[in-house]
Amino acid sequence: MGQNETREYLGLKVDIVESSDDSQRGISGVIYNETKNTFVIKTKSGLKKIAKKGKIFMFNNEFYVNGDKINYRPEDRIKACWGI
Repeated sequence: MGQNETREYLGLKVDIVESSDDSQRGISGVIYNETKNTFVIKTKSGLKKIAKKGKIFMFNNEFYVNGDKINYRPEDRIKACWGI
């Protein structure tokens, strides 16, 4: 896993730049919660539960992450970077 795939995402600005579901492309907001398979994004129109699979996310206008590569429980993903 790369550095950006093992970090904490809560509170980061996010944009969905690619999606297998065209209606979800372009959604932006702040990561409000995360589960193994989803992000809950706080948008201007409310909370949206978005599957990670099949998406490319851009965080803080700085880096991109393939949702297929972060389809883990957040605590397991972070532990992996520490070799725990």
